[in-house]
Amino acid sequence: MNENNDVKYYYAKHVFCGETYIVASDKILKLNSDIKADTQFGEDILKVVFPCCGSINKDKVIACSELTVEDIANNELNNKRIQELYPDIIKCIEDENLSMKVLDVHPVLGGDKIVLLYSSDGRVDFRNLVVKLNEIIRPSRVQMYQIAIRETARCFPTVGICGRKLCCEGKGKCRHFPTVTRKMAKEQNIKQEDFKLLGACENLKCCLSYEVELYKSEMSFYPQIKTEVHSDEGIEHVRDINILKQTVTLENAEHGRRVVKAINLSKNTDENGKETWVLKSDDENNDDQED
Repeated sequence: MNENNDVKYYYAKHVFCGETYIVASDKILKLNSDIKADTQFGEDILKVVFPCCGSINKDKVIACSELTVEDIANNELNNKRIQELYPDIIKCIEDENLSMKVLDVHPVLGGDKIVLLYSSDGRVDFRNLVVKLNEIIRPSRVQMYQIAIRETARCFPTVGICGRKLCCEGKGKCRHFPTVTRKMAKEQNIKQEDFKLLGACENLKCCLSYEVELYKSEMSFYPQIKTEVHSDEGIEHVRDINILKQTVTLENAEHGRRVVKAINLSKNTDENGKETWVLKSDDENNDDQED
């Protein structure tokens, strides 16, 4: 491809393994359209995700081209052939009694190679299996491709408990995801026993980072957990904070727990610089409302 100002760059995703590539084209490519390019498995089908913005590492750019009518027809035949051979492939794997989980079987565009995607907790000696599989899929040959268990969510995206697509679906070279830590859950008063912190990928959920800055900002106006609060009932301690409801749960040994509005809490500083949290009495609240 000639280097000129008309060359356009796009991110394109391999729908089989989730790998993202930067492709160059002389033509404008439609989003979600299928193209073909040289991948780690050979020439195969990629799906255009979105245009590249900013600087591009030209060393990682690959050329692409449109699918022909013949390509589409051959791909349909290859997929149909794999569907017919799939039961035999699975039986062959089961007979070997290997500690591996088959995730997908993918025919490369040209049809000369079949890629078997699998996950396993450790190394698998599949040399004997490859010999048997090559007999089944002849004249094609098999290539084993292992991915980590945590990567299965990226390769096979689904819907999370939020009802939206998993964040893993967009993970790749084209997107930046912030680091998620357990400290973020603590800063949002999320207790592990009350909330499942791990997502389908077995990593900490990306959504833990979405509102953490808001919580950190709002928490500066609240007393910390276990802080003493002076009220008409004596000294109470903060047991829980709900920023969304703007309430604070207080507790003391004599009266137990109660939930109060955060707006009724105020922080006072004495002459020695010591900070004290005080809960307004009902009389004070009534006076404020009359004012």
